[in-house]
Amino acid sequence: MELCRAAGAAIDDAQCAEQLGIVAGYAADLFSEQTHKKWDRSNLSGADFLRLEIMRALHSVSRRLSEIEAARLGR
Repeated sequence: MELCRAAGAAIDDAQCAEQLGIVAGYAADLFSEQTHKKWDRSNLSGADFLRLEIMRALHSVSRRLSEIEAARLGR
């Protein structure tokens, strides 16, 4: 979660900040003793669900960073 805050501070972009906030929230639940269980699905454990959601959010951050870089380079 500390890494999410540091990354959000390093990147001045609202979309990235939002996605990194989502990652931090999911990570807190994932690494808790019991909270991850509230995310259980019929075919997926809560921990696996949270891992997938974290990966989706990180992918969104990656896409956004690529867009920012492309704009900076004038593409």
